[in-house]
Amino acid sequence: MSIKTDEIQILKVGETSVTTMKLRSDGIVHVHMKDNIVFDVTEQLEHLYACVEFVNGVKHPFMFTAGDYVSVTKEARENAKSLEAISPMYAIAIVVDNLAYKLIAEFYQKIHKPSQPTKIFSNEEKAIEWLINFPKTN
Repeated sequence: MSIKTDEIQILKVGETSVTTMKLRSDGIVHVHMKDNIVFDVTEQLEHLYACVEFVNGVKHPFMFTAGDYVSVTKEARENAKSLEAISPMYAIAIVVDNLAYKLIAEFYQKIHKPSQPTKIFSNEEKAIEWLINFPKTN
């Protein structure tokens, strides 16, 4: 399946109970967290295994966006560090559209210090620009 959006095509689409995933022709995987979800360890593992399968185990840059009323449990935030070794992400852009999400993302980044380069943005264009220009590390 290939969906054209301006010059970027969506090469592949996937879904879990809490996320949708799109593989873009520029190599970026866009993950969108659905509205009204609680992202706990169970959903986290479901999402991780789906991502690994989605990209056939090949590392990609990932961009995350979130719908309304998304929350990530303390257990999932703490568990995230232990999953980094099997994660298919080599750079992560988190796009936030409100102050609450920005504060949560900044807190997570400061406390848990992800091993992959991770940056927070207020718009998708800047996030994509950073991811495209980020050197591939694998």
